[in-house]
Amino acid sequence: MLLALPVGYFAFNIASTLCTISSNCGVGGSGALPNNGGTTVSGTIFVLLMGSDERHDAQGKIVSGQVPHSDTMILAAVDTDHKRVRLLSVPRDLVATIPGYGPLHRINEAYTIGETKHLPGGGPALAVKTMEQLTGINIPYYAVTTFQGFRQTVDAVGGVSIDVDRPITDHDYPGEGDDFRPVYVAAGPQVMGGEKALEYVRSRHDDPLGDFGRNQRQQKFLGALTQKLLQPSRIGQFQQFMDIVKINIRTNLSPAQILSMAQSMVSVGKGHLQSYAVGPNFVSQPTFGPYSVLGAVLVPDKAAMSELVSAFIRGDPPPTPSGTPAAPP
Repeated sequence: MLLALPVGYFAFNIASTLCTISSNCGVGGSGALPNNGGTTVSGTIFVLLMGSDERHDAQGKIVSGQVPHSDTMILAAVDTDHKRVRLLSVPRDLVATIPGYGPLHRINEAYTIGETKHLPGGGPALAVKTMEQLTGINIPYYAVTTFQGFRQTVDAVGGVSIDVDRPITDHDYPGEGDDFRPVYVAAGPQVMGGEKALEYVRSRHDDPLGDFGRNQRQQKFLGALTQKLLQPSRIGQFQQFMDIVKINIRTNLSPAQILSMAQSMVSVGKGHLQSYAVGPNFVSQPTFGPYSVLGAVLVPDKAAMSELVSAFIRGDPPPTPSGTPAAPP
């Protein structure tokens, strides 16, 4: 009976939290995307991970009047059988066809359109459909976290150790509302708190690789943060993490599916996380014709993209398009 009390508390709190963030809580739950009837997952499943700048109130509801953007888009392939995870980063300025809205759009516009026009499933559903259109992959699931949730999580684990390859000076870093502010990230090994970590993964203006460099930093930091989150000592912060999750994450994965994936993620070790990215070798940067009205955008090379996506699906090493220099590792 004494043992049942804490076990029951944890189980109830986990179930309550997962039902709060999931649009498919319980069998028969409704959602704009398929949820396999709320069953657990096996094999390789695809989840679109998005980081949004939207702000939530204390109840986890999006603050009205905000125009949210998905500045981070990473397609995850979670192999629950072999305990491996593959991550494909897509730059926010990539030109993509948004279903129902035409071909001349940045890919991160899909989330904004879905949210502001109150489409079924909102921004996540339209972002998923757009990523499916781009990759040809059936993506049944998504997970969205806010930047505030990212900051809180990094602070909760006591900061994350990261070795910054080169100093970052960004005078156009997005601040509150439509304002901008300067940020500086020193080079070398350091422990980053939540705010500095967000600056590290969001800044792009001073990076010689632009959005490509930012994508590399995001995956690098995500791997380091995951290792800290999986430490056994985090069990003592159970309630703190549950509170962060409730307000800052939403997904169409059912609670059973989340638990099944979490079980697989705990077993993911070094060498079991493969990184892919739509880099400079897979796009062009036209400023002519129909693209001129879009400003600085990236147009995917269809043949090169097809090779990259095929390698990502199979888990093969990322390809280097013929006739082009290899991208930085």
